[in-house]
Amino acid sequence: MYELNKEEKELIEIWNSNQKENINTKYIASGLKEDESIENFLAILTQSASNLIIQKEKKGTNRLPEILITDNIKYSAIPLSNELKPFLKALSFNNPDNNPGSRVEFSQQLKANLEKIDIPVRLTLFAAQACPHCPIVVEDMIDIANECKNIELQIIDPTMFTEEATANSVMSVPCLILDDDFRWTGSVSMEEVTDVLANRDSSTLKASNLRRILEDGKASWLTEQMIEKNMIFPEFIKLVLHEIWSVRLGAMVVIEELAEVNIKLANQLCPLLWEKFSGAAEDVKGDIFYALGEAGNIEDKNLIEKELITIDSADLKEAAIDAIDTINLRS
Repeated sequence: MYELNKEEKELIEIWNSNQKENINTKYIASGLKEDESIENFLAILTQSASNLIIQKEKKGTNRLPEILITDNIKYSAIPLSNELKPFLKALSFNNPDNNPGSRVEFSQQLKANLEKIDIPVRLTLFAAQACPHCPIVVEDMIDIANECKNIELQIIDPTMFTEEATANSVMSVPCLILDDDFRWTGSVSMEEVTDVLANRDSSTLKASNLRRILEDGKASWLTEQMIEKNMIFPEFIKLVLHEIWSVRLGAMVVIEELAEVNIKLANQLCPLLWEKFSGAAEDVKGDIFYALGEAGNIEDKNLIEKELITIDSADLKEAAIDAIDTINLRS
């Protein structure tokens, strides 16, 4: 069981006294051995912070245990020592009226950058208790994540989750990683980070980024981006072929919208789909047929008819026939 030192206890008590209403947050277990350590920390924390209410949830889809501060800010760490102050500040975001001093005034450039971030992004920040520089970076990143809900921020203690640190090639802290594409080590400028976030080329987004966009209900945004750039994003095909049906369903929505607005562009998907067809699982093949029906032309119709001769599955035959009918209606 953890014990708070005098400074930590005083800091928590002062924070608690500033809360006019209860602060509600969640802890999501992971099934890892570290769950117990974090739960012990939270038990000690709530003993000193009577206004903090933590709801525990059973293991979800998360790899690591998470203290869910807000919907887009989470800790996989025990934020004591140098990390306690920014952690308590983050908790205050649940109800800013409790602690007006937690509000931050951003520069005009920073505000402009944050307003331009219109797609979900994931920032992973590795920070450790003993690091003297980490609290500044942690506080800066939670401030911008609190301001822009399109930013998902996860703070991880690499000394606690060494495998996660190794998998991300983290050699020193603080280390900030953006969607596996960019990283900053040491001092981090909020302006520089948000400038990268605001000006990324959407066509270079990875499948994991595109999936989050769809899961956030922004299929139309993705359609508009591909139309604007007049290209099918290279990683999009992975969503159409994804093993999880709900992911493929989101991709189908994009294909439908794309075909309605720009059928020639949508048709660029078809050669890519045929390339993967033979090696796909049967349920995926059914969705490929659907996509071909939405985006295909006469040539694709002829290929579907040839494929239909060899199909034994009744469901797959029905999908192929539906695709042919859809192309016929459009021709």
